[in-house]
Amino acid sequence: MIVNAPMGENELKALAERRALLVKRHLEEQGKVANGRMFLVAPKLTAEGIKDKGKPSRVDFTLK
Repeated sequence: MIVNAPMGENELKALAERRALLVKRHLEEQGKVANGRMFLVAPKLTAEGIKDKGKPSRVDFTLK
């Protein structure tokens, strides 16, 4: 996607935020997870801080 539709950092961040919000809404609507138990955090646009150095184009879920 990045090769075919070049985007700046702001566009990538906005895309990541929209994707996260859609996943959160889906989980809420399906009754899988209560709204008060899910939180969105700022997206990471680089692999910095990712232990396995996987691509930052994925979604990571963390349970606490």
